[in-house]
Amino acid sequence: MKAYTGGEKINKQELRIAKQILQDKISNYSELEKLVGKSKKTVSKLLDQLQKDISDYGVQIVRKRNVGIYFTGNTDLLANKINGLLSDQSKDYKEQRIISLFSELLMNNHPITIQDLADQFYVSRSTLESDLKEIKVNLQKFDAKLTSNRFGVFISASEQIKRNLMSKLVDIYWGDAKYRPNSINHDLKIELPSKILSFFSPQNLKKVIKALNEFEKNSQIKFSDYEYQSLAIHLVIAIERIKKGVVLSKNKINCSIDPRTFNLVSILEKEFKFSIPPEEISYINIHIVATKKDPIADPHNQLMENDDLSNFLKSNLDEFDNGLINNLTLHLMPALSRLNLGLRIRNPYTQKIKKFFPYSYNKASELSLKLAKSFGVKTNDDEVAFIALHFETYYERKGNVNKIKVVLICSTGLGTARLLEQRLNKYYSDQIEIKRVISIQELLEEPIKEDLVISTINIDLAQIPIVVVPPFLDNPSLERINQKIDQLSKNISCSQAFMNLIDHRLIFIDNQERTQENVINFLGQKLIENKYAINGIAQSAIKREKLASTEIHLVAIPHAAIEFVKKPCIAVYINKQKVIWDKGKVNIVFFLAMNEDVKDEINELYEHLNKILDNKQTLKKMVHAENIEAIINLLRGE
Repeated sequence: MKAYTGGEKINKQELRIAKQILQDKISNYSELEKLVGKSKKTVSKLLDQLQKDISDYGVQIVRKRNVGIYFTGNTDLLANKINGLLSDQSKDYKEQRIISLFSELLMNNHPITIQDLADQFYVSRSTLESDLKEIKVNLQKFDAKLTSNRFGVFISASEQIKRNLMSKLVDIYWGDAKYRPNSINHDLKIELPSKILSFFSPQNLKKVIKALNEFEKNSQIKFSDYEYQSLAIHLVIAIERIKKGVVLSKNKINCSIDPRTFNLVSILEKEFKFSIPPEEISYINIHIVATKKDPIADPHNQLMENDDLSNFLKSNLDEFDNGLINNLTLHLMPALSRLNLGLRIRNPYTQKIKKFFPYSYNKASELSLKLAKSFGVKTNDDEVAFIALHFETYYERKGNVNKIKVVLICSTGLGTARLLEQRLNKYYSDQIEIKRVISIQELLEEPIKEDLVISTINIDLAQIPIVVVPPFLDNPSLERINQKIDQLSKNISCSQAFMNLIDHRLIFIDNQERTQENVINFLGQKLIENKYAINGIAQSAIKREKLASTEIHLVAIPHAAIEFVKKPCIAVYINKQKVIWDKGKVNIVFFLAMNEDVKDEINELYEHLNKILDNKQTLKKMVHAENIEAIINLLRGE
């Protein structure tokens, strides 16, 4: 029987009605009217719609006078689906409630009683207290805490920290916004999801967007997407707080006010009909100054000119091309100015970049350390992740060494061969690399070293995979190529490059409570004892982690600088109790000690590591493994 996957379109009221009927076996209009708070006519319409939405389940709704409302047919599948949807909605509701509660506490300047909060969010006191515990844990990651006195509970933190936390909450949902450009007057309309509007007045946001659009026209500033978003969020929160009489303290960064800042302030004051305090103007100024593409002079450290930055990159990268240097220069010129001013922008893809591009993230961390040392700018995970994307683009542009290497054999002339080559590149450019196009005569002169032969003539080559195709690549030939590529992709394993760096003496299972530094120091000492590293390797990794955490969900991947590595290896540490790591917790730590000896295998190594990180089942089994042999088998892919 084919599994049914529909039902997601059932709305909340229909779900409640369906659950009530399933629970009571037989219900009636009076009970359902009370349940959803609607009239009999509306309930009848809801039942009609529910019947349409569940039609594929083989279940019918029966409405009989003097009997009631009930289902006929096998309701097991329907019951499972309804319970699943209700569970998902319950989780979503809880998450949204906690975020709204967090926002309420941040926006208020006075304590609120737990009972008042429970009444406001229509939950029991015990549920509200459970929500507050989650908020308390989250606040520990920042310089803030949940405090209570005889008047109620409140968040104890500076105004700057409170606003940073508000920005983080707004950022969570901003990605779901819809942008509607108006080509007539060149305005940009932003429709934010309803969840985000619980943080501030929709009218205030509308005015901020209007003011920003006017400012862009007047000032000729071209904001990037994240600059626009960052400034919009800052302004709407600032307006809300100023209206409540809460102003930021004096800005510590000494930077003269840009004339364009006064222009924006003037537009905002006209729109909102109140004066913006000088302290707030200096913070708005940071956003405006940071949009300049020219470097900002720092009294302690003169930032570079464009050519100087390019030369710095060439001197500090071990490999590059003009594209990487140009892209990094264009990114870093405004970024250095922004960081110099203390303005950081959230990267919504940081965790995914860490997970999918760990090698590029590592390279970005190395560069960020050098930037911090040379220019005194502090980066964080988000900034490093932005830089990592440029490295990843470079490595993909260089070509993936794990592509299947192909030789084309064609005996009907160069034109046919080039046509076939072009079509293969059209369909398989991300999977294969065509190394040679040869004739039968050339085949005899030089042996096949490639992984796959694609030929327009029927030949037999012992122990070498071959696919015979017509030069115009019809559907059957494409299917044969697909099958062969799938087969080869499975057989061409990257596990050996990874496993070559695994030493059973450097795999550790621990159940004791540890800190991040405990674990790194422990692994660093073991690397030294086993002659893989020299003194300073642990401190090198700790320094990197402070700059940009490598924590990805339940895994951390600390790296050390190559000068501390005598022989490349990967140490593996597993702790069932979890280790507090930066702002998260981890069970598994892969300590990567790399040097130039693994340069040629680095792509294969990271590809296999990515497969491990992407396999939740493997990670779960590793956490519960009882011995080192079991861990080695899991790492190998068995």
